[in-house]
Amino acid sequence: MSVPGVWWELAGADRMLLRQQGQPVLLARRHPDRYGVRLHRTGGFRSPVTPVRADEARRITTAVSWAHRFSAGWPRLPGIRNLPGYSLTTDLVLDWPSAELDWGDGWNGVVPLRPLPSAEDGRVKAYRKLARDGLLPPLLLWWASNLDGCLLLDGHSRLAAARAEALSPVTLVLAPAEDGHTEGRPLRGGTPEWNRLATEAAPSWRSDDWY
Repeated sequence: MSVPGVWWELAGADRMLLRQQGQPVLLARRHPDRYGVRLHRTGGFRSPVTPVRADEARRITTAVSWAHRFSAGWPRLPGIRNLPGYSLTTDLVLDWPSAELDWGDGWNGVVPLRPLPSAEDGRVKAYRKLARDGLLPPLLLWWASNLDGCLLLDGHSRLAAARAEALSPVTLVLAPAEDGHTEGRPLRGGTPEWNRLATEAAPSWRSDDWY
């Protein structure tokens, strides 16, 4: 399942790059023994859907309607999926911009593509009121088998609001119709190009410094 303007590129057997409109937004490298993944986000990601207004949140009240709202013109609607409770709690990636996904304990969480705002952020405060009223719009996620988890495409402020109110948000997940691997294009330039982009994005980040 693809997201307009967003795609994966692969280099070698262990390096991955997520681009949006041609620009790198996430670099990742798998542990040589498949114990996990190290990743770095550049901060350049922008939501592929238009911002949700408060009047919409009070007017659109079903997850199915939100799926249509989020993916207007996309080839396929996201499905409503209840994630395991730990996906948005203990397995939620809060480290920014670099993080490590530890597969040793069965990680199956969510990777935000932008930093989560604070509970006192203006937009988060507005969403907290909607959450208390039972009207918080769903999060839009994208399943990534190469990470063994989901990327948060839209809803960073809504997730922050749900966490502040100790509520479990509804989740819409873009995923293949059947279980399958995340598709990726070959990265032009291969491993050397991935290494160059990683050094450019984060000179101090060492994706191969496993311990």
